[in-house]
Amino acid sequence: MRGYIKILILVVIFAILLVVVLQLQRSQTTQRQQPRLAQTTPMFEGLEVDQIFRLEINSLQNDSLLLRKEAGVWQVAPGKDVFAELMQQSQETETEEPVEEEGEPAETEEDESMAEEFVEETGIPENVEEETEETAPPEDPRNDPGPTGDPYRTFYKADPEKVNQMLVALADMPQGQLVTGDTEKHSSLGVLSSLVGIEVIAYDAQMNKLAQIIIGNQGGGMSSTYVRKPDEDEVYQVPGNLTMHYGINLMMLRDRNIFRTSPEAIMSVDVQDNEGDGTISLTRSEGAWTAIDETGAEFEVDPAKVDSLLGTLGNLSANSFVDPSRPPQFTEEEDYDETDPYKLTTPNAVISFTTADNVSKTLIVGRLQGSTYYCALEENPGDVFRVSKTTIDALTIGPEGLAPTELPEGTQQLSDEVVDVGELEEADPTIVPAEPPGDNGG
Repeated sequence: MRGYIKILILVVIFAILLVVVLQLQRSQTTQRQQPRLAQTTPMFEGLEVDQIFRLEINSLQNDSLLLRKEAGVWQVAPGKDVFAELMQQSQETETEEPVEEEGEPAETEEDESMAEEFVEETGIPENVEEETEETAPPEDPRNDPGPTGDPYRTFYKADPEKVNQMLVALADMPQGQLVTGDTEKHSSLGVLSSLVGIEVIAYDAQMNKLAQIIIGNQGGGMSSTYVRKPDEDEVYQVPGNLTMHYGINLMMLRDRNIFRTSPEAIMSVDVQDNEGDGTISLTRSEGAWTAIDETGAEFEVDPAKVDSLLGTLGNLSANSFVDPSRPPQFTEEEDYDETDPYKLTTPNAVISFTTADNVSKTLIVGRLQGSTYYCALEENPGDVFRVSKTTIDALTIGPEGLAPTELPEGTQQLSDEVVDVGELEEADPTIVPAEPPGDNGG
């Protein structure tokens, strides 16, 4: 009998252990599945890229930016000054407590009565002070993310690829994995506000707010980011390095394409080379080019070389843009002129072209520093950018660089390749050299 009891006890214990093991396995399976479910749940339900027409990026540590879509083209301008706004808020919240002067006796009822009699008799109020109307300092219109502030901003064409990456990262952002709901950890995770993180706000065409998120620090391995909605305490860890998209400055987000013109559309080119022999004037007429050098003399050009020049000019791109708030430093050895730091009023070269639609563009080539030239467009000389020396050299090759290639004696031009006839004869004796022009054998 006792043996049966022992067996029954062992069976019960085994059953209990089996239940515990199954519960642990189920719990672990659920924990593994939760992040996967979170990855498929969108942070902003129903948000589509095409709905976004304005994007506000506010940050104290990085540049604040404002992006807008006008006629299908994205433009970028400096955003609100987060630091100035912080200082203004702190001044508005400061309250001065009244301080009683020591030794001043308290006013009695008799004093009040005498003051009233004085006012009645003289009509002059006691202790008259100049009345001043307290008005709040005017707000910076550039802090308004809507069209109201647009006249006070300078917009530039934005890089469409980088803007699209921003929009996709926001619209496709998953909810991610919950990290904490403790508000005391917001600062250490970088999601407290735009003072420590990056606040991103998306609007539609009617300025209705579509999404708002605070982007914080990077997660483990720089492959994830901590984020938080401003009206919620929960912090989530989402995949991807969002700082790579939103933590960039204005100059990095600008479109570097200076000219985008088909070479076939360019009808004339003028190059004024003030530092070399590259001055030329090219005019297209009925498919043929007429070329004039700096002396006014006409010279012959190689059509292939002209096509190469037009391709470089029509697809001109900037290496970078000069930030007016962070101008480059020059040394005395670089012949620095304070009134013309980039030598744009006394340029090295001026390159202009006109299209078949009678659209004209002029590039001013200024100071050479290192491997790039400081340049600007004639229509906007204050917007300075840098173009590689290789590109400018290709545009100022002059008559010598555009002239047809002279073949050495004993060579022929076969397609685009220069071939030595003597070498061909050695390889194949049946090849007969071409007779010189005018030589008929007689």
